[in-house]
Amino acid sequence: MIARSKFSEADERLISNDVELAELRRRIELGNADTRMMTRLLLRILRTPNRD
Repeated sequence: MIARSKFSEADERLISNDVELAELRRRIELGNADTRMMTRLLLRILRTPNRD
């Protein structure tokens, strides 16, 4: 019984870790998308000729 509960606890921790990893991946992907968007905006600004 004790071994089974230990496996069950380990399974729960693995599932929890998987959920946390998925959330971190999602945040990184959103951050990467934001970075790409800001880079495109910055390049557009820098490429625009000054009209002063």
